[in-house]
Amino acid sequence: MATANERLEIRTQPKTKKMLEKASELSGARSVSDYVNRVLREDAARVIEEHSRITLQDDIFDQFTAACENASTPNEALRAALELSRERGIE
Repeated sequence: MATANERLEIRTQPKTKKMLEKASELSGARSVSDYVNRVLREDAARVIEEHSRITLQDDIFDQFTAACENASTPNEALRAALELSRERGIE
């Protein structure tokens, strides 16, 4: 396991801190920090995954696929938009 050397500080209500301490203990985590780090990492991965996918109904997907298959040659505006997105690091 890689050494954790970045620091993240948060403020929370006493009730929340007690709840995190209890959950940490019940889960068998080595520390509250380890517990919070694991939970935040799992949730962050879930949020990123949810925003990395698009779900379409079958008929909409078929329309999208047909549009892609029958697309014309990209015009100058589309090529410029692609270049701009690449410059900004958008995949």
